[in-house]
Amino acid sequence: MKKLLMIIPLVILLAPTPLFTKEWSAEQKEVLKSFHTFVDTNLQGNVEEIMSYFHPNFIGWDFTETLPCNKDAIHKRFEGIFQDKKIVKFDVEPLEILVEGKVAIIHGNYVEGDFWIIQDIWTSIISITEGP
Repeated sequence: MKKLLMIIPLVILLAPTPLFTKEWSAEQKEVLKSFHTFVDTNLQGNVEEIMSYFHPNFIGWDFTETLPCNKDAIHKRFEGIFQDKKIVKFDVEPLEILVEGKVAIIHGNYVEGDFWIIQDIWTSIISITEGP
């Protein structure tokens, strides 16, 4: 019983510490900077600017669909979202960034909304290109 009591204070002390406190490499920081620019673009609600980030042959998930969809379907989804709504809160927390050559994979979680809260996890696969 004494062992259990000694472990409990340690767990209480460690609980406030984030599990994924990271020091990002220079490559990861560059990917993170681009990703945050994309998130800011989403908050502004400019659908055409948002879509400029998507590859022409994009295939991925829309959280409202049960099957993967293409870039046209995502474009329609964004148009519907921003037609009469504005994102008021979108907290994104990357937990892991893997950079392999010209590809980066970001895993993380997000919280969206102010009144209605959506929490989820996500993975983004990013092609690293030169340019603005």
